[in-house]
Amino acid sequence: MIRRKTKPWLVRAAAWAAALVFAAAIPAIGESSGIAWIVESVTPTPEPLLTDMAGFDDLQGEAASDQPASDNQWLFPFPRSVLYQNTLRLVNTSNLLDASYVPNDLIRISVRKTSSSAILMQREASEALDALFAEALADGVTLYAHSGYRSYQTQKSMYDNRLSRNKGVDDGYVAKPGASDHQTGLGVDIISKEWIGKPLNGAFANTKEAAWLKAHCADYGFILRYPEGKEAITQIAFEPWHMRYIGTDAARYIMNEDLTLEEFDALWREHVAAIGGAVSGEPMHVYQTDVKGPDGDHELSLFAQGD
Repeated sequence: MIRRKTKPWLVRAAAWAAALVFAAAIPAIGESSGIAWIVESVTPTPEPLLTDMAGFDDLQGEAASDQPASDNQWLFPFPRSVLYQNTLRLVNTSNLLDASYVPNDLIRISVRKTSSSAILMQREASEALDALFAEALADGVTLYAHSGYRSYQTQKSMYDNRLSRNKGVDDGYVAKPGASDHQTGLGVDIISKEWIGKPLNGAFANTKEAAWLKAHCADYGFILRYPEGKEAITQIAFEPWHMRYIGTDAARYIMNEDLTLEEFDALWREHVAAIGGAVSGEPMHVYQTDVKGPDGDHELSLFAQGD
């Protein structure tokens, strides 16, 4: 018996015809058998980046900056999603941290220090500090970390001691307990070898180390937290050694525009209000969202979620 060889194009044509017939029959079959429900149930629904976050309406993330301009469009210099980072938390006398607040990801920094005592910072800030110190050294500048995370109680002791030495006068060099960047684990004091053991003051700004820090800190996500001429805004004296980690996007903008973190905070809140967003006057806190990151932990936000 001789078998006829089927032509490939004929097989493909038959398969396409069968597929079309089956597709046309799905609606009718699905009504009685549930096939339509099965097809729908396996289609993934994208999970929003953030949901019902007070302060912004219909968060678009980076896509917002690519849309045509309109009266209520997000026109800030970088994506509004940047503002949802814990590293941008504003801490001062108007935005106090609780006495019990301790960052949950503190690690020992590995850069050169002024003593053998351990210095702690949040992990992201510590890793950025590694890169900052390495680049400085490559440029012939040797930096030393002097102080990092401080607990509320340590800050209170330092503040009380300062007041005692100054006969009750607050000279602006030590932040009040709860108002210190150091308690966030994102602030770090950086000095030169020549200044180890010396009382820190504004004269440190005249060193090559301070000049290098001011010129390059933003490339690694740090800002000069208490700049000269802005004491009335920060309520802290000029500290050319005090760096605060906030992330590269915001850091570059702040340093380029010669802003303080207070001014930046007021600026973006004003912009949110201008496009119809709700901006609370409450002090900032960090809230846990319903969104989980790649590590399985819940993402954090500066804004409370809606009820």
